[in-house]
Amino acid sequence: MSTAGFFHTPVYPGVNLDANEGPKINSVSGVFIGISLITIFVRVFSRWWTKIGFWVDDYLILVGAAFSIAYSALLIFEVQHNYYGQHIGKMDIPHLMSFVKGLYVATIMYPIALTFSKLSLLALYWRIFRVPKGQMPFIVAAAVNIAWMTAALTLICTSLYLAKGSSKVDDVDAGLWAAIELNTWVLVASIPTFKPIIVKILKDRKARQAAASGNHADYSKSISTNKGYKRSEGSSFPSTTSGDQLDLVERCAIRENSSQNEMELDVRG
Repeated sequence: MSTAGFFHTPVYPGVNLDANEGPKINSVSGVFIGISLITIFVRVFSRWWTKIGFWVDDYLILVGAAFSIAYSALLIFEVQHNYYGQHIGKMDIPHLMSFVKGLYVATIMYPIALTFSKLSLLALYWRIFRVPKGQMPFIVAAAVNIAWMTAALTLICTSLYLAKGSSKVDDVDAGLWAAIELNTWVLVASIPTFKPIIVKILKDRKARQAAASGNHADYSKSISTNKGYKRSEGSSFPSTTSGDQLDLVERCAIRENSSQNEMELDVRG
């Protein structure tokens, strides 16, 4: 038997008890899931096409992206199944228990996703700046991030029981901004890896243009060095040079004299 309506939403002036921010959660989460997937695809393709090997930074961002996408997908699941984005008056006890379990899982995934994305960026900097003295800040920053993640996952917070009535739906802004932050970190940590593929595309394009201009220059050179024939105006046949013209005139004169001699012999005969 359903117990919908078991909880009562505090009524405040101007509050719409039928408000539903679920579609907004679905849209934002879906868009940022797509951004993370495209980012990872471009990063992996860049490594493969430019022949740059995978390293620690790439494996770390894969973990961070997996948790970020899972977090965003969990928000969509909560909207579809547990009335996330609506007032508590729409919820019953079974759905509330399921929602709280999902919230607990999201609380665990958030620090893991954020920390691994940050560690990926630090590992990328370590990979780029190989000066020993320049690597110490990255070590310190990585240690601080790991310590923060460990504290967030292990420390038990004490409840103060200061809950009071609220006119807002259940933590929509907190969930949305968490999804935006996590997936944006995946993009930010991957942007430096896009440079090699952009450089390769520009170099390949420049090489093709140079090859095309080189072939055109070779063709023009072969035409200019072929001095035996020239294209004459108003004719489809090649005209000869001045020396060849003299040879042609002489041959025509010889043929003409030969023809006249043959005609004279015929007449005499």
